[in-house]
Amino acid sequence: MSLLLTEDLGGVKVHVLRDSYVLTDAGAMHGVVPKSLWKRYVEVDEENRVKMALNCLLIEEEGVLTLVDTGLGENLPDKLKKIYGYSRDDTAKGLVSTLREMGIDPADISRIIFTHLHYDHAGGLIDWSDKTLLFPNAEVVVQRDEYNALLYPNLRTKPAYPKELAEAIKRMRVNLVEGDIHISPRIRVLK
Repeated sequence: MSLLLTEDLGGVKVHVLRDSYVLTDAGAMHGVVPKSLWKRYVEVDEENRVKMALNCLLIEEEGVLTLVDTGLGENLPDKLKKIYGYSRDDTAKGLVSTLREMGIDPADISRIIFTHLHYDHAGGLIDWSDKTLLFPNAEVVVQRDEYNALLYPNLRTKPAYPKELAEAIKRMRVNLVEGDIHISPRIRVLK
């Protein structure tokens, strides 16, 4: 199981779940920090990529199941696996698999809050083999600006926003928020 941690926060349970791993350009991950400062702490591959865990949150609040992000998804095409350096193992068996091991059917997820809609945070909305929705009953909560970035990517951002995700989200109930807002008594989304 890829359940890493469960915390009871006074009536709200928060679970940290691991979907998978990807390889990401180490320079991009460290921004303006020179490689000479981080290279002895971070292991990179021959393409200067660092292994990153794709973790999601499951929040249980008064019978409502909320996911924060969905990871990369199920049945990723081989081409995308290679591009993203995608992998799974005993500590990252996939979000859907972990939910099922917890006794949760993906159809029981009420809400998905996205931090942003890049492939590695929102790709888990779909089964990549047939583009079916993995959480068909969930309401998607996302900042309006991010939703627009997904639907209308520019040349620089287009690789981060696959068209399959835009098509999937269009088939879901979407709650576009702007700025900081409470979406439940104990969950607040910040811009």
